[in-house]
Amino acid sequence: MAASGLLDTGSGRDQFGETVFHLRPGDAVLLYTDGITEARDGGRGPLFGEDSLRRALAATSGADAARTLDRLWQEASEHSRGHAIDDTVLMLLRVVPEA
Repeated sequence: MAASGLLDTGSGRDQFGETVFHLRPGDAVLLYTDGITEARDGGRGPLFGEDSLRRALAATSGADAARTLDRLWQEASEHSRGHAIDDTVLMLLRVVPEA
């Protein structure tokens, strides 16, 4: 899976196929709810969207998991001016780089 790849699980299907991919040191998997990508500017403006999430994630290259999550949360919160109308959950799994 490419560093910028997103897996869409919002299709409404109850079953998903199995996908196998190998993570290497420094790789990460970001899990998030639609409240992040559907955060609206001021509650009515444009969505934060997957492109903004992708750009914010790319800007955290080399950061640890906590700093990455802080940055993503900050970007989405600034976009929506702190107004969440849906669940907003982020979880990041990062493979620790080899020493």
